[in-house]
Amino acid sequence: MSVFTSIDQQSQATSREARFKTLADAKLIRSASRDSTVIDTPGQDLLDALDFVDASNFVDASNFVEASDFVEAMAAAVTGVNVITTDGPSGRFGLTVSAMCSVSADPPTVLACIHRKSPVRPAILRNQVFCVNVLSTRQHHLASTFSGIAETGHAYDFAAARWEHGDTGAPRLVDAVANFDCLLESTNEAGSHTIFIGRVTTALRKSGKPLLYTDRHYGLPLTWD
Repeated sequence: MSVFTSIDQQSQATSREARFKTLADAKLIRSASRDSTVIDTPGQDLLDALDFVDASNFVDASNFVEASDFVEAMAAAVTGVNVITTDGPSGRFGLTVSAMCSVSADPPTVLACIHRKSPVRPAILRNQVFCVNVLSTRQHHLASTFSGIAETGHAYDFAAARWEHGDTGAPRLVDAVANFDCLLESTNEAGSHTIFIGRVTTALRKSGKPLLYTDRHYGLPLTWD
């Protein structure tokens, strides 16, 4: 997706940002987390400016959580475990990822977050395809293999499982509980990670139960009738 801004748009944006900073200096802006009071004095100009300016620039940084506290709290969340794969001009790569979810069912779209320092990131950018392989409860060894700490064999070794080529060319795990073949639609940089948005070309649901990860351990799902 291409994004461009005309000279007129840049001029308008600069003006809007200046108005926003003026309002901030006048202390008409308050962090929503600290003050829920509705301020109606600025009117639509403020709302327009909020759409354009990163409000975090005007929030006291001391209010942000420490990274260690954030990581510890996130350990309580339960996620699925996936191996993201890609193949093409940049070669074949795979990586264990927990940060994956559905974006939209119409059109079918998913996202996956990958660290900027991972070699998988530039590979997907060049190959323009990836496949989300949702691991089963019997595949925790693959989660370890593609996170770089193989229980047996070598890290990131595709020989540790059976694969087939999906319609995008990305490796598709034969025994996964689900596969999502994707064409890369867009990316977004967020902190230390790149968010990859993929348009799903094929979605397969297979037998088995998905592997879970929480509190730094793999787990099994429990269901109630």
